[in-house]
Amino acid sequence: MTHLPVIVSKRGESRVRSGHPWIFKSDVSRAAGVGPGAVVRVLGPTGRPLGFAFFSAQSEITLRMVERGDTLSPTFVRDRLLAARAWRETIAPGVETLRLVHGEGDGLPSLIVDRYREYLVVQTLSQATDARKGEIVAALVEIWKPRGILERNDPRVRAREGLPSQVGVLHGEVPETVTVSENGVRLEADLWRGQKTGLFLDQRENRRRAESRARGRSALDVFCYQGEWSMHLARGGATSVLAVDSSEPALTLARANVARNGMAEKVQLLRSDAFDALRRLEREHCISPPRPQHDQAFNFQAGHGFP
Repeated sequence: MTHLPVIVSKRGESRVRSGHPWIFKSDVSRAAGVGPGAVVRVLGPTGRPLGFAFFSAQSEITLRMVERGDTLSPTFVRDRLLAARAWRETIAPGVETLRLVHGEGDGLPSLIVDRYREYLVVQTLSQATDARKGEIVAALVEIWKPRGILERNDPRVRAREGLPSQVGVLHGEVPETVTVSENGVRLEADLWRGQKTGLFLDQRENRRRAESRARGRSALDVFCYQGEWSMHLARGGATSVLAVDSSEPALTLARANVARNGMAEKVQLLRSDAFDALRRLEREHCISPPRPQHDQAFNFQAGHGFP
């Protein structure tokens, strides 16, 4: 396969050689004849080969590096999906709810694939991954054999690529919600209308870490969404948890999740603008600004006037 060349500035070359995954529009010197979403060969200002990248004709992120070597396999999308599966099976064997593909981290920039048991939710967030949606879906079906694949291509970032907002089934059937287990916490994920792909699965390991540090503390969870952080903190031994969100639909899901996990006595839910709640807590001396090199940011003193 022939890849058209794109020439970048000296600064763009320096970014690639330092390991940065992106080159911005201001550092692209020449991209003659390159179409939206193409895979291009990246050259420095003196013609030095730098690798291959996804090209965007509209975004400020014009180039997303996919390979820094001299060749790029025509099956690199499938190959990297297979590598992503092998890595997850190594670090999270048997886990049914997790992020399967995390963009640049898996060598597939702007592609997100989350697994909710037997269902996959996909985001193609650039012209290049959107153009390869059919190839991506075919490989996902072959590798993971899901019952259904849903595209949640409604993030605003797609507008910067000139791409429309789209939500719909790409394969099989996908229910509106699915009950899943994350680190042993049972949650109902709203796949069609929830934030991101339904849950923030990229924070799975961080929630586990927060849980390990919660024992004996009171905890504050702002922008709590469906209560994932709150329940991990409660299960980790927090004496009480205050969970704050301005969205009543999110809090409705959070209440159901808290009840489902038997944590209603430990987790208190509050509908409020997060910043209003933080100012009120500070006025009432319930919290203080976090100190450098100190992990007290979760802490607040419970029982100071919140209903």
